Amino acid sequence: MNEMLAIVGPVSLMVTKLVDLIRNAIDPNDTVPKTWWNVASFGLGIAVASVWHINAAVSMLPADSQLQDWGGIVLTGLVVGAVASGWHELLDALSSVAKRGK
Repeated sequence: MNEMLAIVGPVSLMVTKLVDLIRNAIDPNDTVPKTWWNVASFGLGIAVASVWHINAAVSMLPADSQLQDWGGIVLTGLVVGAVASGWHELLDALSSVAKRGK
């Protein structure tokens, strides 16, 4: 479980910033529904896990599990995308506090 946290935490933060970068580049007026950015988060999470072959689920599964290969990578990507959405909310709240403090 500690391996999952150690991998997912930083990778999901990177996915959060990638989604923010894409959103700021193609939707500066905030016209795209927020649901699509959640989908983008999951998609980028799966893409990053696939490109880097990150399978954080492997340490928590039996050796004969079907999730030992690509299934685990996709599952890891989905977890990364979900956690990235949480990071976004936290960073947004911190940004709001900082702006109010100025």
